[in-house]
Amino acid sequence: MITSAGIIASFLSVLFVHVTTVTVENVQFVLKMQILLSTLFMTICVYPCTKVLPAEFNLAQAGSDEGVNVTQM
Repeated sequence: MITSAGIIASFLSVLFVHVTTVTVENVQFVLKMQILLSTLFMTICVYPCTKVLPAEFNLAQAGSDEGVNVTQM
């Protein structure tokens, strides 16, 4: 779910870059805006994922009955 949210955020941030014309003079500003938009979109997309994912789960290794119990802090 988190990876798919990242793909969506990346796609949207790339689309917003195509709104302006990138030149040698403004390439640094455009890249910084793309990073900012990507961060904002990722935050918005991941927040619902945190409500759906379980608070606790068990990561078991193959061939072993022992596992690692991961709890949300």
